[in-house]
Amino acid sequence: LQTQIYSAWSLCPENMCATMTLRFLLLGLFVLMLQHAVGSTVPSCTAPTLENGYFYPNQSLYSNNQVLTYACDIGHKPVVEGWWATITCQSDGWSDVARCIDEKACVKPSIPNSENIDMEGNTLEFTCKTGYEPQSYNCVDGSWSSMPVCASNVRACGEPPQVPHAVVIYQHYREEFADGTMLLYECEEGYTTEKYGTKASVTCQKGTWTAGPTCRETVTENDGSTTGTGESVTPSSGVGLNRCGEKPFITNAEIVQTGSDYLKYACPLYYKLEGPDTVRCLNNGLWTPLPFCREAFCHVNTEDYPFLINIQAEFLLEGEKKRFKCVEKWGWFSTYSEFECMDGISFLFDGCFIATREWVGDHKEIK
Repeated sequence: LQTQIYSAWSLCPENMCATMTLRFLLLGLFVLMLQHAVGSTVPSCTAPTLENGYFYPNQSLYSNNQVLTYACDIGHKPVVEGWWATITCQSDGWSDVARCIDEKACVKPSIPNSENIDMEGNTLEFTCKTGYEPQSYNCVDGSWSSMPVCASNVRACGEPPQVPHAVVIYQHYREEFADGTMLLYECEEGYTTEKYGTKASVTCQKGTWTAGPTCRETVTENDGSTTGTGESVTPSSGVGLNRCGEKPFITNAEIVQTGSDYLKYACPLYYKLEGPDTVRCLNNGLWTPLPFCREAFCHVNTEDYPFLINIQAEFLLEGEKKRFKCVEKWGWFSTYSEFECMDGISFLFDGCFIATREWVGDHKEIK
């Protein structure tokens, strides 16, 4: 037996099949459009709760992108500017919270160049970005008699001076720095400052940076001695200090006292002298053991810690503790994290706690 299979199309005249195909396509397109239209009107928000106010339109369900307008009863006003306000139904809920407040309360303002604005009642707290400072403000009978603003700080400094053969370390680039900010420079390898160190600092003082360092090429002489000035260094012989030739070069140290046969060294701020501070020239033409300056500071860059209010880089002396304000609050109270500098490493206690709370927890090394 031979079985022959015929498709439905083989039994259909050509014109009729084409017409059926077109009808099926149009029907499918109509169904898709109907589904889209129905889906776009599916309610996605329930009616919000509003005390001391009323809505329009007043419905139990609202569709996506539908705008709801509300106003407040006598003696109250919306939490935003104006005597009426709107919120929009979005796929993830309402665009804002509908709320009516006492008419003698001030509305939370928009403050350019500010961050971390927080307001409860008439108590307003905010911080200004670097280079700006808050101006006085006051809320009287529901209006700001003087608007809260972050004004440009005339004592702030612009970008620090560019120093050939040096870079600024431990700090991201900024266009403005607050008064009192200290920045640390490091000379390119093979260069030293005028004090024969590799690091030097500048400070913002009332809108002006202190003088920047000069990084000079370090020259090695034939006898192994070095100078950061490029000048010739020639050991000499004779009496007193001359017996030992050129004065010893100690990185980041400077000579603070010169005697008949000795030199006294000191290290700048953020460095600690290790070894004897006095070096003597012996009768055999040799110097007694030399000290050295080791780094005795830590840096904390708040930009690296999103839970802290950003105040840019801060330097801590060895053994110093410092509190940094956290973004989150504990009720009405500001919270803090505390860093401690130990052996050149910043350590951070767990969590952000209110200042009056006893600190507990293990240290964590911040790398």
